[in-house]
Amino acid sequence: MSPDHDRWLRWAERFDAWRVIPRLILLAYGALVWNLVNWAMGLPGLSTEQAGLVGVVTAMAAPLANWYMQTGRVWAHAQ
Repeated sequence: MSPDHDRWLRWAERFDAWRVIPRLILLAYGALVWNLVNWAMGLPGLSTEQAGLVGVVTAMAAPLANWYMQTGRVWAHAQ
């Protein structure tokens, strides 16, 4: 392998170790929920459909957090 290829592999390892993409997804989801809740609270009255939208989007927090915690690198081998 060339030194340039090794450098890219080291960069990819660091990128994976910092879990940049999952963190960006969680950050975007947090912004989505924040804006959605602010929108819903600003309405004079929520319809059933609007309340359902808020409920479904906020209920996705648990599966998304579980996905974040279950993905990623295994740092220690089981003994």
